[in-house]
Amino acid sequence: MSNIEAFLKELEELLLDSACPASTYYYAIEPVLKEQEEELIEHGYSSINVDMFTGQEAILKIIDAYKDMYVFDETPQKSRRFVQKHPGFVVATKNKREIIACIEKINNEKKAFRAAVVKSSDDAYEKWQNVHDRFNYLITTSAYRTIYAFKEDVHRVNFNWVSRPLHKAYTLEELKQKIDKGVHTVPLSYSRQSWLEKLEHDKSLLDAHQSAEFAVKRRIKLRPESSIRLEDAEKAKGYAASLPYVFFSPPKYHTHLSSLIAPRHVKIKENVGDGWVLINRRMNLYKRNIK
Repeated sequence: MSNIEAFLKELEELLLDSACPASTYYYAIEPVLKEQEEELIEHGYSSINVDMFTGQEAILKIIDAYKDMYVFDETPQKSRRFVQKHPGFVVATKNKREIIACIEKINNEKKAFRAAVVKSSDDAYEKWQNVHDRFNYLITTSAYRTIYAFKEDVHRVNFNWVSRPLHKAYTLEELKQKIDKGVHTVPLSYSRQSWLEKLEHDKSLLDAHQSAEFAVKRRIKLRPESSIRLEDAEKAKGYAASLPYVFFSPPKYHTHLSSLIAPRHVKIKENVGDGWVLINRRMNLYKRNIK
C-alpha cells in the first residue's frame, strides 16, 4: 500500500502541473450511508443525485478520488458495501510520458496487492482479517480499482447508468458455505442471536430441496459506466467509471452523467422462467427441480 500511495502522490503533482481546467469534468455522486444499505439491497435505488464540477475544483476532486481507498468511522457512517464511484475525466496537456508511466506503476502495484491478498488465505473471513489488521478502514475493492489513461485521442465519451442481470449457479454445499460466511456480518435490523437463527433457518430450507438445482438471480448494483470511442476506432468500448479517466486531448464529443430517477419498483415475480422458483428473497435464491 505504501508504494501505491507514493505513486499516487507523484500522479497528483503531475496532474496539478499539466491538467487543463476547462476540459476537466468530475461527477459527484451522493454517497450511500450504512443505514441505507438494507433498503437498497431489497428495493434498489429510487434516485441518485449527481453534481457536475469543472475547472480547478474538478481537478482537485479527481486527485482526491484516486486516493479514495478508506472509509473511516464517522457520523453519518458511509457504507462500506456500496463503495463510492468517481466518474469523470481529466485532460492533461503535457507530461504525457511521465503520467502514463506513473499510472502504469500504480496499476501494477494495485494488481500485486490484490494478488497478495488472494494468496493470504483460502478462508474469506481470515483473508479479511489479514488485510484489516494491517490496514485499518481500507476498502480493498476501492484499492484494486484501475486508473484508465488513454494514449490515443478520444473521439467521444458517453457516461450512463448500468445495471446488468446476474445468474450464478450454486451447489447445495456452496450455498451452505455462503450462508455460513454471513455470521461475520450482522445486519442492523437483527441482533446477533436472531441473525444466527435466521441463517440456520436458511440452511434448513435448503435441506428441503436437496434434489433441486440452485441459482442466484438478481440485477447487479447500479453503477456508472461509459462508452468510449477512440479517434481511429470503428466502434466504442465500454469502461467502468469507478475512477476518473486521464485523456491527453479533449474528447470531441461527450455526454454528461446525469442524476437518475429510477422507474417505480416492480414487485419481484415468484417464477422467473424455465421452471425457476424463488425460495429465498433475501438471497435472491431460486431453485429448479432436476428432471
